[in-house]
Amino acid sequence: MAVRKPRNRQRKKTLHMAPGSIVIDSAMERPHLRAIVYDEKNLSELNDISPAQIPPLIPTPEVLWVHVDGFGDQALIEQLRDAFHLHRLAVEDVVSLHQRPKAEDYDRHLYIVIQIPYITEGQLRTEQLSLFLGDNWVLTFEERPPDNFDPVRDRLRTRKGIIRDNKADYLAYALIDCLLDCYFPVLESYCDRMEILEQQMLTGHGRKHVAEVHHVKQELLQIRRSLWPTREMLTLLLRNERNRFSPTALVHLRDCLDHANQLIDLVEVYRELAGDLVNLHLTNASIRQNEVMKVLTIVSAIFIPLSFIAGLYGMNFDPDASPWNMPELHWTFGYPAALGTMAVTALGLFLFIRSKGWLKDD
Repeated sequence: MAVRKPRNRQRKKTLHMAPGSIVIDSAMERPHLRAIVYDEKNLSELNDISPAQIPPLIPTPEVLWVHVDGFGDQALIEQLRDAFHLHRLAVEDVVSLHQRPKAEDYDRHLYIVIQIPYITEGQLRTEQLSLFLGDNWVLTFEERPPDNFDPVRDRLRTRKGIIRDNKADYLAYALIDCLLDCYFPVLESYCDRMEILEQQMLTGHGRKHVAEVHHVKQELLQIRRSLWPTREMLTLLLRNERNRFSPTALVHLRDCLDHANQLIDLVEVYRELAGDLVNLHLTNASIRQNEVMKVLTIVSAIFIPLSFIAGLYGMNFDPDASPWNMPELHWTFGYPAALGTMAVTALGLFLFIRSKGWLKDD
């Protein structure tokens, strides 16, 4: 996939560098910051803010959510690291776009990585989202705009649900749940694709679609590789000894874990369905080959006695040398008699084969 190339280049750049070093790929998007500050009664949004505006917002009793789109400014990333007292290793993972989903608990914050799938130009792509949960703040990083959090923002603005009634840990749960929901439409698109492929294979045009089925299986495997560590991450959050999540948030995190299990089950079902499509193609090919072989066998069975008769009367015997050397060659109707014998033999074999039911489709 296209997103792998810059990641490989980035790995080469970070070799032999000190832990916690921040290496920014020149192809990354320029960052854009937006913030939401809210409590039960009030909510304010700040768009296109600078890092200098963030430190005064951190000590407030309200919940602070800062979202960053893009990593293309090393100085800005370092300012955010200092403002929120982020661990250097966690910040290094933020800009290293090859991380598997995980949760790491540091002294001052919790760090979570999730891979987000999306379909573009018929290809599966993923992007990394990093989430930091502090005492009363949430900081999220995403590779490029637009982000996937508009449903959460709408719930905050309209006071739908209980996000505004809870602290930052519940906001972190809501963001994780929103990201897990991104998997469902992606998997639904694969279900639709496989239904189309199944119809095409049943109509006898499956040979050219086998490569597409294998491609679907590979992409489903990639989604599975993201979901399994995501489930492990959610399990770790539920068993976290530091109790970063309130009882209310923990109850809803268990629902996230159920969603992750459901997504994994769907991936397994769709991968099995993709394998069944390949088997369906092989079965149809085998059936078509058997049909061809059956027709050829029937034709051969009919023509074998005809070939015998034609070969018999094609031998170079001289009837003048002996009365036993094919006296039929002097018959007036010898040629029609030979053709008639062939026709009667062929018709008899055909009727025999049809009486046995060998001409019927199974």
